[in-house]
Amino acid sequence: MFEITPFLAHFSYFGIFILLILGGVGLPFPEDSTLILSGFLVAHDIIKPLPGFLVIYGGLLVSDYFLYVVE
Repeated sequence: MFEITPFLAHFSYFGIFILLILGGVGLPFPEDSTLILSGFLVAHDIIKPLPGFLVIYGGLLVSDYFLYVVE
C-alpha cells in the first residue's frame, strides 16, 4: 500500500506552491482547499509555519500576477 506521509514530508512546500498556481490558473482545484491543507500540515508539524506562509503568499502572488499578465 502507498504511504502518503513520506510523500507529503518530501514535497510539501513545492506541492503547495504548484497547487496554488494550478488553482489560480483555472484548474478545478480551489485555492481555499489548498489553504486548508496547508493549515492541516502546519498543525501536524509536517511543515513549519513561517516557510509555509512564505510559500503560500508567493504562490498566490505568482498565480494572480500570471492571470493579470494573461488578461
